[in-house]
Amino acid sequence: MLKVSPPGDASHTKLDACGQHSSPGGPALLKRGACVRLIDDQRGSVVPAVAIMLTVLLGLAALGTEVGTWYGTKRNMQGAADTAAYSAAIAKNAPPGTSAVFIAQAKSVAGNYGYVDASNNVTVAVNNPPSSGNYSTNNFAIEVVIRQPQQASLSSIYMKTAPTLAARAVSLLTTSSKCVYVLNSKASGSFFVDGGTVSSTCGVVVNSNSTSALTNKGTLSAPSVDIVGGYSGTINSSKITTGIKPVSDPLFYVPAPSYAPGSCDYINYSVSSGTVTLNKGVYCGGITIGGTAAVTLNPGTYILMGGGLTVSGSATLSGTGVTLYNTGNTLYPYKPVQTLDNSVVTLTAPASGVHAGILFFQDRTIVSSAANTLAGSFTGVLYFPTTALVLNSGSGVTVPYTILVADTVSMSINSLNIKNDYSSLPGGSPIKEAKLVE
Repeated sequence: MLKVSPPGDASHTKLDACGQHSSPGGPALLKRGACVRLIDDQRGSVVPAVAIMLTVLLGLAALGTEVGTWYGTKRNMQGAADTAAYSAAIAKNAPPGTSAVFIAQAKSVAGNYGYVDASNNVTVAVNNPPSSGNYSTNNFAIEVVIRQPQQASLSSIYMKTAPTLAARAVSLLTTSSKCVYVLNSKASGSFFVDGGTVSSTCGVVVNSNSTSALTNKGTLSAPSVDIVGGYSGTINSSKITTGIKPVSDPLFYVPAPSYAPGSCDYINYSVSSGTVTLNKGVYCGGITIGGTAAVTLNPGTYILMGGGLTVSGSATLSGTGVTLYNTGNTLYPYKPVQTLDNSVVTLTAPASGVHAGILFFQDRTIVSSAANTLAGSFTGVLYFPTTALVLNSGSGVTVPYTILVADTVSMSINSLNIKNDYSSLPGGSPIKEAKLVE
């Protein structure tokens, strides 16, 4: 028979707060919900965990923000290095062409981007040739390296030191895609083709702002034609651009040949018959070749101190590795170069040295309305920056390369094929243009 103890009986078994049996005199019975709340209540232990997580998240956010800033700085720095290297390569061609000039140019450009050498821990290094990379032995290449250590704020809790950002660029002076430069700024017909066929594998630049700056009455073909003004006639070209900005003399960085002022190795040299070999030197009064003379020029630089060069009759003139510098003074006045149709002239410029590729070099200070008239085969630069150049020939002429730089250019020619094969010149064309290569 089951015995039930009455309430208050000492033998009655009591439950504890969680509904468990307890000894007599134990805690009073609690409701089941209160027991559950007591078991689940852990709010005191969550606070430290949340604090730790917030610290981590804030640090990561700070790091992300600063890394984003560094990426932006890196892009700006690379733009500065690219522009500085390109600008320095152009400046290297400018007179006097010293390292001080193009280094100063590079640092000035970098400064415009906010990277001033030796300021705010910035360094701007300019190296020619580059200190590393594929062009470390190329004297036409210029390297610009910009470095600057960065500052870390909240991200410093994850990094012992902030990074040093660096940007590097290499610009190379490469062979120009153009080989005909007509420098007169306003003449009508400053580049004039009077019949015949002129074909060029390189581009043409005409500086005149005249509406008929280029006048074509024959057949003219070129891969590109750039004109400040306009043109008349039909040009066979896939790229004709008018309204360009005038260009400067593309060879103004090339130094004039040196010689002893007042010295004369030959005076009023003239020959009309026989076979003759001439040597480099100063020819006061120029060189005159006529009749049936056959003249060969040994390699070297020929200073035409007044009198110019005249080849006429059935005379022949040949020479390889020669530069002819045409100038003058009060005692021996300047005269132009004249090689006439019936003569046979074959001349080739030097393949090396400071005047590599330069065949005719007219004194830049000369002011004369007398035109230089050439007929023959010329491999090299015909450089007449302040005077007119007239090309006459009764037969087709094809040579590896010819570069024309003159105040005006007129062609009365049956056929002329201007090529740009500079494989004989270690440095390529004497006319350069800048290009980013690294």
